[in-house]
Amino acid sequence: MSRRSSMATIAAGSCLLGLIVGVCLTATATGLSSGLFTLLKRRGEQTLTSTVRVRANGEWQDSGISLKRGQRVLILANGQWSHDNGISLYDADGMGVYDDNALLPTAKVGMLIGKIGDSQPFIIGTNTVFVAARNGHLYLSMNDARHTFVDNQGEIAVQIMVEGRQSWLQFVLRYNRY
Repeated sequence: MSRRSSMATIAAGSCLLGLIVGVCLTATATGLSSGLFTLLKRRGEQTLTSTVRVRANGEWQDSGISLKRGQRVLILANGQWSHDNGISLYDADGMGVYDDNALLPTAKVGMLIGKIGDSQPFIIGTNTVFVAARNGHLYLSMNDARHTFVDNQGEIAVQIMVEGRQSWLQFVLRYNRY
């Protein structure tokens, strides 16, 4: 199962998240964040939660979040935007077209993408979970051709949740409930 379909399964309310945190949460994508991080807060976990607005007409916007290598990050995106004034608005999963000149050519045009520091960009879309591969600030952008952002419209509200200092293994062992 691909990461995109895994996340769709989570958004549909499956128990796949249990593989990550060792508990079974059933929730929609919106309830997923509150359910997971409410659980962690009750268990004494340190989490950082921040909501930022990513404008469609700006390349690589600093989220204000500084990540450390190995931290787990959950991102949920809500809102609508467009990469051209003449095109209907769509969500952070983008359109069904690709552009070789885009910031991330392997991602759909209009998709929410991210990068840590000056690393290679990665797909976020409407939701994703990842482990930070390096230290650095998290930057977010609409996937569009470089230097063509001026005609874009709309914005996406992005909720970013970052786990505390605990290692991945400690986290999994602590919450594992087979």
